[in-house]
Amino acid sequence: MSMRHSLRNFLLTLSYAHPAAVAVAFRRGPRATKQYLSEMYRCSKTDAGSYLPVVTLQQIAEVQTEFKVLRPADWGGSMTITEISSLCHLVAARRPRKVLEIGSFKGLTTLNIAMNAPEAEIHTLDLPQGFNPADTTFENNDVNIIGARGFYYYEARAEASRVHQHYGDTATFDYDRIGKDVDFCLIDAAHSYEYVRNDTTKILPLMTEGSLMLWHDYGRNDFLAEPEDAWGVTRFLHEIASAGVQIIQGTSLGVLMLNGEARQRLDQLLGTQAAWRASNNEL
Repeated sequence: MSMRHSLRNFLLTLSYAHPAAVAVAFRRGPRATKQYLSEMYRCSKTDAGSYLPVVTLQQIAEVQTEFKVLRPADWGGSMTITEISSLCHLVAARRPRKVLEIGSFKGLTTLNIAMNAPEAEIHTLDLPQGFNPADTTFENNDVNIIGARGFYYYEARAEASRVHQHYGDTATFDYDRIGKDVDFCLIDAAHSYEYVRNDTTKILPLMTEGSLMLWHDYGRNDFLAEPEDAWGVTRFLHEIASAGVQIIQGTSLGVLMLNGEARQRLDQLLGTQAAWRASNNEL
């Protein structure tokens, strides 16, 4: 572990050190204490918004909404019940016609989106089954997630007829296969900074005016995580904060309404993409 990472962990521990943390350490040991502090840190960011403002569902979708949530017994690796419920609420309220999901995993979120957008064409993109995580264009820090796939929850469901499953590395995928006019997008694939930035940059030209873009896992695996496991979602969303990114209350979902001003600002913030790609030997 690097000296910088150790110092950050020490300072964070001091910030959250209180009788409850001491009790966990005494009764359950250092591993449980780290998990406890990690959860405290995550909750402080997702609930308080950290450097990003919090927004309620009522502020985004000011209409009466009825939505459905499918929650199987084996939901590990997917969104929390609060997060998937919030996502389904937004989908049902906005009634998108074309949805793009980056990161299919087991297709549970895909299915929940399709259930709440009965008129939508659903596009979802993930690495091919059996893909070696070491062969991605950028580092991904998602080896365990990639290896845990194997089936899709939407298979054998009526909604499957509207689901278009795409395969490829998001850094090299041909997005012309999806096309434009996307009015709802969820980015939840590789969590490294490079991939989150890449995915946002590649998808932005596909989005319609007034569409909604969301990112999952804000405030997770970024501070207390070991360097090889660290994610970059938080870092990226902080970089584009001035575009108007907000955090949905009680979740790790970042959200941005792509109206004219927000889209223009995001375009400006991502305008260094050519230089960024050159520095990563992408050109």
